Amino acid sequence: SRDGVRDRYYERKTQHDDATKLYNFLPKYIKNKTIIRLHHGVLERKSYEKDDWCNKFDNIIIDDGKTKLNKLVENSRLIVFNYDSAGLLEYLGLNIPVICFWEKGFDHLLPSAKPYYQLLKDVGIYLDNPDEVSKHISSNWDNIDKWWYSEPVQEARIKFCKRYSRVVEKPIRFFKKILTDG
Repeated sequence: SRDGVRDRYYERKTQHDDATKLYNFLPKYIKNKTIIRLHHGVLERKSYEKDDWCNKFDNIIIDDGKTKLNKLVENSRLIVFNYDSAGLLEYLGLNIPVICFWEKGFDHLLPSAKPYYQLLKDVGIYLDNPDEVSKHISSNWDNIDKWWYSEPVQEARIKFCKRYSRVVEKPIRFFKKILTDG
């Protein structure tokens, strides 16, 4: 949070609970094509989360972190983040279809950032809760690209990326210029 006080255990528990709710809400035909990739910290800490997923859901596919992330993304129709992360910024910048949601909406953001995240919300990239995410995924599943490449979604994505997720062709040269030109 902006005041510096965070309960990381509560955050992880809430994120886990929201992710399992989302998965539970999805229709079976989408669940059958879903891969759950747990946060690397979960696998490093030997957390309860992987066991919880397996105990709650039959035939669930959980990536153990051994598959290269680029390979998973390349074979995915849609990426879902349930926390605000650099990965979200990266995929938005790379124009990879992505949806995100997390508890407490925009409370963690600086006031100057909220209008940019609101752009994402207005076009269905950011949604408020697992139920909304499930409905959005289900209604767009058969043609994610039609939704993702629609003019409103792309305009919102581009405006957001110009502020928070610029992709440059020669990043080292770009950063050198920033540092030397001040």
